[in-house]
Amino acid sequence: MGPDRSGSSVLANLIYKLNIADEGPGLNKQKSIDNPTGYYEQKFLVDLNEKILKKYNITNYDVNFSFFSNNSNFDKVYSDFKYEIDLFVDSHIINEKNLLKDPRLFKLHYFWEYIFNLKNFKVYKILTLKSIDEMIISLNKRSNIPRIN
Repeated sequence: MGPDRSGSSVLANLIYKLNIADEGPGLNKQKSIDNPTGYYEQKFLVDLNEKILKKYNITNYDVNFSFFSNNSNFDKVYSDFKYEIDLFVDSHIINEKNLLKDPRLFKLHYFWEYIFNLKNFKVYKILTLKSIDEMIISLNKRSNIPRIN
């Protein structure tokens, strides 16, 4: 996991190529101008994480997301999204060699660790980071790429 523009896509690509993790269903390997190696994100997880953050009024750019570092809130979040969370875990966690990658996990990793502990999965975290200067340059570069609607 890592914040936007931290190199997590490159690392995920490498992990899959080295056969350290198995590709699960719904893996987005689509390449783009601003992510030439591909995204390597599970679409269902990305959409679900976006819905969870939106419900609690947290955007991808908020720096204060303490709501998701407080265990006392996790039961409520799980209750609010139980069907979708269980569906994701049951249909996308195919074996012990899964890799979940989504920049939103940077904010939600304690919550998802809680969920996987409930389901008796062992969780390992890999954090990708670049220097702040490199991330700002990358974000600015991406912001200047013309979008096709």
